Amino acid sequence: MKRYNDISDGLLGKYVTKSPFSEEENEEILKWKESRETETFLRDIGSINEGIERLKSMSRFNSMAALNKVNSRIGKINRYRTIYNAWQKVAAIIVIPLIVYSLLQITNSIEKENNIIWHETSSTYGMISKITLPDGSIAELNSCSQLRYPSEFDAKERIVELKGEGFFKVSSNKEHPFIVKCDDISVQAVGTEFNIQINKNGKIITSLKEGTVNIIKDTEDNEQKMITLTPGQTAIYDKNISDITEIKTNNIDKYLAWREGKLIFTSDKLIDVLDILEQRFNVKFRINPSADISGVFTGTFVNKDLDTILRYIGFTTPIEFKSIPEKMDEARIIEVR
Repeated sequence: MKRYNDISDGLLGKYVTKSPFSEEENEEILKWKESRETETFLRDIGSINEGIERLKSMSRFNSMAALNKVNSRIGKINRYRTIYNAWQKVAAIIVIPLIVYSLLQITNSIEKENNIIWHETSSTYGMISKITLPDGSIAELNSCSQLRYPSEFDAKERIVELKGEGFFKVSSNKEHPFIVKCDDISVQAVGTEFNIQINKNGKIITSLKEGTVNIIKDTEDNEQKMITLTPGQTAIYDKNISDITEIKTNNIDKYLAWREGKLIFTSDKLIDVLDILEQRFNVKFRINPSADISGVFTGTFVNKDLDTILRYIGFTTPIEFKSIPEKMDEARIIEVR
């Protein structure tokens, strides 16, 4: 019988499935749970269980179709490796739920730094992922976003790295600032709620719902505080000029609407609208040189599909959309003209 971190396969299976075990086995379980590696493993198991509970409400979900979809994507995720061999044992107990959950959220232990394991969680298109961080803070990832975070924070700072868009509800700890690194700036908080959107056009948009955050410019030599936001404010940083270009004091709801399945545009540049739609629906817009995308767009959509949104944009702006036949394993391409 194989053993993982001083626990047998059979006993691990009993623990995961909450089966009854003897007094002797209970003592072995308690000893096993004292390990720091085991603590991280159990937290990851908890994340999987949350995903399974979410799946119970998906009555129309086709698990065989999901399995086929996973198989078709195996070649794309070979670059990732898991840090725990025990996942194979757990998979034998909860195979189908685990496979289905992997479509919603992929978490990988990708590397070790100073004996700290770093995890990377990705949210697939059309889905929102919720992550509980080691300090109890909550991170929500929008579609096609990624968060890198340690298995435990160090003694001075709580640092995570974001790509895409995420909402953070930070546990208060004034002695250990919470820092979100976003390319060449960082957002520093103590205990607060805020949203960060990093778009493909070089803009990093930080919106503060509660508390206080500092936006810090990261350089090779030092860190420079650029601005402190108060609730209701939104700061737009442009990476192309390395500066904050705009501070908004109203309409913060548009930047938080994605958490409720909404899209809110208020006189937004068409190029920014297309960027958001690319992220939300996993499509690519191919802009024809003759297309007039200099205008702006205003509209609100609640749980609408992409074609409905594009038709509305086409009615109210001078641009048109044409779908290009898809190739296998490629995102849908739409020509803008």
